[in-house]
Amino acid sequence: MKHLLTAWGLTLLILATPQAVAASGTFGKGALGCTSEELFDEFSAAWARRDDEHVGALLDRGGGCHLLAGRRYLVVHRGRSRSKVRVYLTDRSMLYWTASENIADAR
Repeated sequence: MKHLLTAWGLTLLILATPQAVAASGTFGKGALGCTSEELFDEFSAAWARRDDEHVGALLDRGGGCHLLAGRRYLVVHRGRSRSKVRVYLTDRSMLYWTASENIADAR
């Protein structure tokens, strides 16, 4: 019975601290993220149709999409094609959506 309670307590501890086992890393060259899933979809569609003007507008200051190369991140939600990550900036952190391939090597 004591072993069962110990195992149950350990399981609760693991479940209570999901970030302790979450994937994290540093973005490589060319990584990009957007501040919402909708903006990420919009950026991806513009990129696919080679709409350079729209891509540029989304990357401009205040456009909602940013280059993330060299920034540290923590995976919040991993999807098949896109993932939600917490990106650590100099003085704060922000949530971004990025292509899952940008975090493919994270464990």
